[in-house]
Amino acid sequence: MASATYKVEVDWDNDGDFGDANEDITADVKSISYSRGKDEELGKASPGTLQIRVTNSDGKYSPTLNTGIYTDLLPKRVIKVTTTAPATYNLFYGYIETITPHPDPASQDCYISAIDGLDFLARHELDTVLRKSQITGYLADRILDDAGWTKNYPESGLVLYLPLPEMVGTSLVSIDDNEHTITLTGTSWTPTGRSFNGSTDEILCGTDASLIFTTGDFSLVIWAYLDTIGSHRVMFGGNTLDAPHLFSRSNEAVLLSKPSTANAGAADTAMPEDTWACVGCSFDNSEATSNLIYYRNGVADGTVNFDQDFADYLNSIGVGNNAGSWHWSGSLGEVWIYNRILTSVEMLSIYNATSWRY
Repeated sequence: MASATYKVEVDWDNDGDFGDANEDITADVKSISYSRGKDEELGKASPGTLQIRVTNSDGKYSPTLNTGIYTDLLPKRVIKVTTTAPATYNLFYGYIETITPHPDPASQDCYISAIDGLDFLARHELDTVLRKSQITGYLADRILDDAGWTKNYPESGLVLYLPLPEMVGTSLVSIDDNEHTITLTGTSWTPTGRSFNGSTDEILCGTDASLIFTTGDFSLVIWAYLDTIGSHRVMFGGNTLDAPHLFSRSNEAVLLSKPSTANAGAADTAMPEDTWACVGCSFDNSEATSNLIYYRNGVADGTVNFDQDFADYLNSIGVGNNAGSWHWSGSLGEVWIYNRILTSVEMLSIYNATSWRY
C-alpha cells in the first residue's frame, strides 16, 4: 500500500486563507495524531482532536522569541490537515486549543493541540436570544460547512443566500461562496427576518458578476410577509428597470417583470396580506414559451410565457426595493438566488426545511 503524504497548515494571521509566510508548517512536523467522527460504525459520534509535535530548534513556536509569528501564536487559529498523495483528502479541520513549547531546551520541540469545529461550537455558551441568532447564523453555518454537514437547501448554483432572521448587526456578509457585502438602509431585525417600512428601507447586495443575469437561467426564492398592499411591492430588483424584478401588485399575485419592457403573467394565487408565504420562480431563458414557473410554499403556482433578456445592473441589486420607489412593506425572511433552474423537488425541499420558522 502506498504511504500517504500529509500537509499541515495554520491560518496564523486569521485572514481566511493559508497562503501567507509560515502558514504551511508541514516541514516542521515531527509527529501527528488525530481522531474524527465515530470510532465504530454504530458508535456514538465523538469530538475530533488533533495533536502535533513540531520542531522548535529555531524558537519559531516560542512567544519569547519576539520575531516571526510570535504575535500570532494564539489559540482559536484555524488549522487543517490534508493528504496530498496518493489522493487529496481533508483529514482534519479545526481550531488550535494549546501551543506548548517544551520546557527542556534539549528537547527543542513544541506541542500543538486542536479541536474540531463541532467541539469548538459546543463549548461556547450562547447566552441571549439575539446573540444566539447571530452566532448560529454565522459561526454554526461556517463550522458545519467545514465539517461536511449537509445543508437544508440546494447548494449547486447558489449565488446569494441571506438568512435574514440570523443576520444581526450592520456589517453583514451573505452566507454563500461569494460572500457578498450587504448594505442596510433602515430595516429592523426580527426573529423572522427584517421589517421594511414601505418607503425608504432596503438591502443592497452589490454588483458582483455572479448576480447578473442577462441571457441566463435563474431561480429566486424568498420568504415574504406583506402587511400593506400597494401599487408595487418589490421583493427583489436590480438598480435598472431593464433588470429582473419580483414583486406583488395591488390585488394581484407575485409576478416577474422587466419594468422597462413588460410584465410576465402573474402567479395563480394572490399574494396574502398579513401572512408569511414562501414565494419564488424559476426562469428558463433558453425557451420562449412556458419558461417561467412560479412557486408558492413549495408547490408550482402557475406557468407563463416570458420571452425576455435582461440588462446588467447599473449599481446594485436590492432586496425590498428596486431602481424606483417600489419599497416592500412588511417583512422578508430568507432569500435564495440561483444561476440555474430549480426543480419542483428542490423548491419543495427549501419550503419544508424552513417553514418551521414562519
